[in-house]
Amino acid sequence: MPLTIALPRECRGGERRVGLVPAAVARLIARDGVSLRIESGCGRAAGFHDEDYAGVEVFDDFDGVVAGADLVVKVRMPTLEEIGALAPGTVLVTLTRTFAHVAEIEALARGKITTIAMDLVPRTARARSMDALSSQATVAGYKAALLAAELSPRLFPMMTTAAGTIRPSRVVVIGAGVAGLQAIATARRLGAEVEAAALLGVSRSTLRNLRRAGRITRTYVGSMVRYTDEHITDYLNDNTIAPCPDRARPATVAARSFSTSGPTRPSGVSATSIDDRDRPDAKALVHEISRRRSG
Repeated sequence: MPLTIALPRECRGGERRVGLVPAAVARLIARDGVSLRIESGCGRAAGFHDEDYAGVEVFDDFDGVVAGADLVVKVRMPTLEEIGALAPGTVLVTLTRTFAHVAEIEALARGKITTIAMDLVPRTARARSMDALSSQATVAGYKAALLAAELSPRLFPMMTTAAGTIRPSRVVVIGAGVAGLQAIATARRLGAEVEAAALLGVSRSTLRNLRRAGRITRTYVGSMVRYTDEHITDYLNDNTIAPCPDRARPATVAARSFSTSGPTRPSGVSATSIDDRDRPDAKALVHEISRRRSG
C-alpha cells in the first residue's frame, strides 16, 4: 500500500529545527511505495535548501503539502489553523508537549487525527532508536551552561594575569538527568567549579561517581525545598540561574531567596517561585532577563 509523507515548514516562532533531514528523506523514499512531499523552505532555518531534498514534491503552503498525505511529520505541535487543514485519519508525528497545548490536543481528537507523541515514547532499550528527548535534553543542558556563562557578571575559568588571579566561578546545577549531566560537563569545560543536586534516586549514584572522580566539588541529594533554603540563597549574590531553553522553568527557587539577597546580586538573575503567591515577582525577573537579551 503506498504511503505519502508530508514535511511542512515549522511556523512557531524561534523554531529552527526540521522534522526530517535530507539524509533521512533519502532513506525513506528508497523504500517501495513511499513518496514524500515538502513545503518550500521547511529546512531553511536548519541549514537545508529545498534542492537538498532530492526526489520529493515541493509545495508552496501548508494546505497543499498535507492534502492527501497519510502521515505528517513536524517538530512542534501544529497550530489550530494547521490542525483544521488535516484530514480525518491523518497520522501526525510530533513533539506534543501535551500540557502546554491542551487546546491543540482537543482539536486533534475532534478531527480524528492519530497523533504519535515522540516526547512520550518511554525511554527503554527497545525504544532507544525512537528516543527523541535525550538528544534535545543534551542540547538544552549545553545551552543552559552557555547562557549562564553569558549572563554571569563573573568569568567562569580561573585566570592569572599580571594584575592578579581571578578565582573560578561556582556553578550550581540542579538535577542530574541528561540535561543536567551535560550542563555539568559544559560548565567544567568552561573552567567553573561545579556543584550539583540530584532530585531522583537514579541520578544520585551518578553524582557520587562524578564527585569521586573529581569532576564536581560537592553534591546534594534530598529535598529540593530544603536544598533551596540551605544553599541556593547563598549563591544568588554571585551566580546567575539560566533555565533550559523551550522548557518550563522548574519551581525550585523561592522568591523569598531574592528578598534576602544583597545589592550585589546581578540584575540578570531569573528564577521561579515555589509559592504561587510569589510568582508575579519571578515573572518580572524572567521578563527582565528576556528584555536584556533581546536588547
